[in-house]
Amino acid sequence: MLSPWGPPPITANSTAIEWYLFNQINHDRAVRGLYLYNWNPTLANGARLHSWNMANCGFSHFCPDGDYHFGCMRITYEFPHNNDCGECISATLSNGTLANEEWAIGSIQKGMVNEPDNPNSWHRIHLTSQTLHSVGVGVYVSPGGWVYATEDMVS
Repeated sequence: MLSPWGPPPITANSTAIEWYLFNQINHDRAVRGLYLYNWNPTLANGARLHSWNMANCGFSHFCPDGDYHFGCMRITYEFPHNNDCGECISATLSNGTLANEEWAIGSIQKGMVNEPDNPNSWHRIHLTSQTLHSVGVGVYVSPGGWVYATEDMVS
């Protein structure tokens, strides 16, 4: 799927943050007695593109570019036979150092997985799902210091 904003640059910093988030997701699942998610490179590529798009069109599950790319609809393009999917997005301002970005994103991740247990806690529902099995994490660090992260999951 092409984007009006082009493919996101992949840097050592963004890759390190992606793996930090992936490991944090699985740590949070392990302490809850849940199976670990598998890394999926196709989901990661779509998540990177979505993070890049958020930096250019706003923090949202879709971009107003004439094509509706809401999380699960976009994931269904990548995995047309999936029966469940989810998406978590986050953005935070960082000072540009990996340690700060990990702390900032880790704080957001902790907030998402610890949302109150209710039917509308979609981050928590996706991160603690017992029907989703694979995840791809995509990060874009903007020149202005914003860190955009997308976590896409599929069964």
